[in-house]
Amino acid sequence: MVASVVNEPKTSTFQIRVNPEYKEELERLYADCGMTLTQAVNIFFQMSLKVGGLPFIVNCDPNIILNDDKVRYLLEQHRIGMESSNDGSWTSLEEAKRGPSRKHESEDERSIASSKGRSGTSGASR
Repeated sequence: MVASVVNEPKTSTFQIRVNPEYKEELERLYADCGMTLTQAVNIFFQMSLKVGGLPFIVNCDPNIILNDDKVRYLLEQHRIGMESSNDGSWTSLEEAKRGPSRKHESEDERSIASSKGRSGTSGASR
């Protein structure tokens, strides 16, 4: 089990070089959250130990970053998917590979297909 980095006694020093403007901005940011920059760094360390690496995804493509709107969209799509799996409108991968099925057609689409079949049949029998 990982000890709590935040609450454990601090007997070692860790120094980093950082742009002074960034440092001031970060100190203000974390002060608004009720903590010091040192406490924020200790929380980062604690989360790193807990997840066994960086506590967030690092990538080189800025388009991949999930902002609040993207996260809300993904959560909404997940909710819709979960609901559809419970109400019977869910399509399995196998069904999707077979193509559109009659169960997903609207009532109007079924009616049109049905009337085309009848008119074709009645015309052929005359």
